[in-house]
Amino acid sequence: MRHKNRALVATLVAAAMLAIVAGAPPLNAHGGAVAQPSSDAYEDRIFALMNAERRRHGMRPLRRGSCASSYAERWSGQLARNQRLHHQSLRPLLRSCGARRAAENIGYGNVSAEVLMKKWMASSRHRANILDPRLSYVGVGAARSKSGHWYAVQDFLGF
Repeated sequence: MRHKNRALVATLVAAAMLAIVAGAPPLNAHGGAVAQPSSDAYEDRIFALMNAERRRHGMRPLRRGSCASSYAERWSGQLARNQRLHHQSLRPLLRSCGARRAAENIGYGNVSAEVLMKKWMASSRHRANILDPRLSYVGVGAARSKSGHWYAVQDFLGF
């Protein structure tokens, strides 16, 4: 019986390692896949955490802007498809949204929205964008790559 149990455990460990390498979702204790957040849920969580940080620093919350959201969502999808992290030009965003100021935060990883926000807040440049009182609107985009990593974008606007 011990030999069968060891063989079963070894098989389960090997399957779990293969799933991790292949980018499959992690399994829970009962062998079922752990629920992964949707892009909308991930974006909503980033938005909520960002405004919690602003409130914590005595600032007004950012409002969602449809123009900024379309740029952030489109860019996060492109980053995830290419699996490459780089900023987009903000000139088209400024022009088409009619804003005077624009800023962008991008991030990536197989991490929760909470971890990503902590990383942004630990970076002086990203933190400055999140806490800039001249920026009043934001668009948030998030997309998963084939490898399962999140690519997230915050596009900020000031009028």
